[in-house]
Amino acid sequence: MAKKVSTSSSKKNDYTFKKVAENLYRLNQTGGYYALVKRGGKQIRRSLKTKDRALAKRRLNDFKKQIN
Repeated sequence: MAKKVSTSSSKKNDYTFKKVAENLYRLNQTGGYYALVKRGGKQIRRSLKTKDRALAKRRLNDFKKQIN
């Protein structure tokens, strides 16, 4: 379940996301949580602006409701 998603090709912006739950990823460098959702064939990634996992899950659910 520890799938890593790496974005960007430059070393300056080399971010590593670690999957912690369905549609929920944590940025290893900062510890912040991000939502990763696919809608209409496009991938949407948004910061949940927290480092707390429980709060991140609640904000992820709100975000999913908002984009439907």
